[in-house]
Amino acid sequence: MNKQLIRKNKLSLSLALALGVGMAATSGTALAVDLDNNDRLGDAGIFQYYTAQGGWQTFIRVINTSELGASVKVRFREAANSREVLDFIIFLSPHDVWSAWTDPDGSGQGNGPGLRTADTSCLYPYQGNNLGEGWVSLGGKVKGVDFQDRAFTGDYDDNAGMASNVRMAEGHIEMIGIAQHKARDDFTRAITHNVDTGYPANCSEAATLWASAEGKGGAEGEGLDNVLAFNGYLINVSTGQGGGFDPDVLSDFVFGDAWKEDDCQDIPGVPGKESK
Repeated sequence: MNKQLIRKNKLSLSLALALGVGMAATSGTALAVDLDNNDRLGDAGIFQYYTAQGGWQTFIRVINTSELGASVKVRFREAANSREVLDFIIFLSPHDVWSAWTDPDGSGQGNGPGLRTADTSCLYPYQGNNLGEGWVSLGGKVKGVDFQDRAFTGDYDDNAGMASNVRMAEGHIEMIGIAQHKARDDFTRAITHNVDTGYPANCSEAATLWASAEGKGGAEGEGLDNVLAFNGYLINVSTGQGGGFDPDVLSDFVFGDAWKEDDCQDIPGVPGKESK
């Protein structure tokens, strides 16, 4: 593992959290976000490091501890310049756990590092049998996806001077809760696992509801209430090494009512509204 990049990740994360918490505390609005590593429950989690090189794999889990459905945004960012290499949404049913692991050959096609999962929770974008954009079946429940270098190549080249596969093989992960979803609505019913089969009722229907004009970005959801938990593990099977680590958990991260029309005067830069 590249220790220089690890140090950079930790420093960048510390600065980002300090700035974020400080700005929230001094803002004129009622918004706030806390680094909540004691209760270990929150609206968002930052996995400070992932790797898929040197025989190492990173195992990640996000747990929905509530009786409602939850949608969670997942972003993988490479270490050199925090450019996005993977972006998708997980739909968690009530009390659901979603897990995955990094792999040096994500899709099994020799294209480079990526992510694999044997989990059945619905993913979005949805294509075919719950295989979102870029995901391919690896047999049975296992599916994989390659990390993508489009955010730092071509027109977006940032001249970091590193091969794409080396660069994408380590970085950090952001998991941000988008919304909770009512226990009896169509969306939550579609994403909820059947106790006999272990599969959600209808991931295709859930994707349609999510993308619809009425439900896009929340499917009639509400702000989270600090219901997500997160776990991380670094494992090297060939050397028999490994250990768990605690992602940084952010509580009260979702703005919620601050985005209501009547409150826009509290948010600088919103057209037609005066800032306080």
